[in-house]
Amino acid sequence: MEITHFGHSALLLTYAGEGRADAYRVLFDPGNLSDPLVAGLEGLDAIAVSHQHPDHAHPPYLEKLFENNPEAAILLEPQTATLLGEVDETSRFRERFTALAPGGRATVGNSHVTIRAAGGAHATIHPAIPPVGNVAFIVEAPGEQTFAHTGDSLVPHPELIGAHVLSFPVVAPWSKMQETIDFLRIVKPDVAIPVHDGVASAAGRAIYLKQSSAYSPDSCEVRDWPRGTEPGEGRVLSFPRSTREAR
Repeated sequence: MEITHFGHSALLLTYAGEGRADAYRVLFDPGNLSDPLVAGLEGLDAIAVSHQHPDHAHPPYLEKLFENNPEAAILLEPQTATLLGEVDETSRFRERFTALAPGGRATVGNSHVTIRAAGGAHATIHPAIPPVGNVAFIVEAPGEQTFAHTGDSLVPHPELIGAHVLSFPVVAPWSKMQETIDFLRIVKPDVAIPVHDGVASAAGRAIYLKQSSAYSPDSCEVRDWPRGTEPGEGRVLSFPRSTREAR
């Protein structure tokens, strides 16, 4: 399993499988803080969007991705599916949309890869700001490590507990460090990888990452992206095939 970071919360998950027929690629949350390279990706099996905010769902990028990947499943948090079905750039693709509500699951094509949705609500930004939906995605495949992508929430939903690899929002306008650390302590992934960092300077990001790493449980490795790499094809983390089941 490889995970490529295209900036902020945009991640490309790749399973090599046992051969080309088993290979699988799913893209998460291509938003307006992602590297523009993300819009040019081809050969995707699924495109999944956790919620409607533009830093996770940028219609100009999504339009290109939907055009360039005509066979890809489009898995969207339900409110996001409604919104993208109405905007100019993406409305013509709405017949391809699958609204994946909490508790829902999708098995794409002939693949053995299953994507489940959990959660339901975006973290509260301020009581005066209307709330929106948010789903975490849990991706499972035989022999592979389980991957969970939380979107914009630090609620430790039971479906996330014990994921092998977890992407977590290391910094956000709606979060505080106590919530981030407690989230990692409860979910206890084997490896936690930082996303949602497009809102922080390099120096500020380092503070949040240091604290997340220092106070996460001993069983959890907070693993940063390779030093000196930029978002896109060079920023990749690799994980071996799984030797255990998710807890």
